Amino acid sequence: MKDQLIRYARAGYAGLFLCTPEEARAEALVKAAAGDLNRPLHAWSLTEGFVDTASGSVRACPDPVAALEQVDALEGEALVLLRDFGIHFEDNDPVLVRKLRDTLRAARATGKLLVF
Repeated sequence: MKDQLIRYARAGYAGLFLCTPEEARAEALVKAAAGDLNRPLHAWSLTEGFVDTASGSVRACPDPVAALEQVDALEGEALVLLRDFGIHFEDNDPVLVRKLRDTLRAARATGKLLVF
C-alpha cells in the first residue's frame, strides 16, 4: 500500500480515501510514504487539532473547515492525513463541501496529497 500511495502522490492526485479498520497501520504507511517522498506529513483530528508530525507543533483546530484552511496555508508539497473527516459530511454542510472542493483543486496545483 505504501508504494501505491507514493505512485498516487507522484501522479499528482489531490485526495485519497483509505477505508480500513487498521487505523494505526494505515497511518504508519502514510508516514513511511511521506518519508520516502521527502515530503512533510501533517495530521488533523477533531480532538488533537492540526499537527506537524516532524516538529510536533499543534494548532488547535476543532473545525473541519478550519482544518482545510490550515491545509491551504501550507507551503510546498506535503501529505496531509485528515482523520475521520468523512463523518463531517453527514451534516450536509454546503460550506464544508465547497471548501473541500476548493482545497483539493489547490492541493493538486501545489503537490499536496490529502489522505482521508
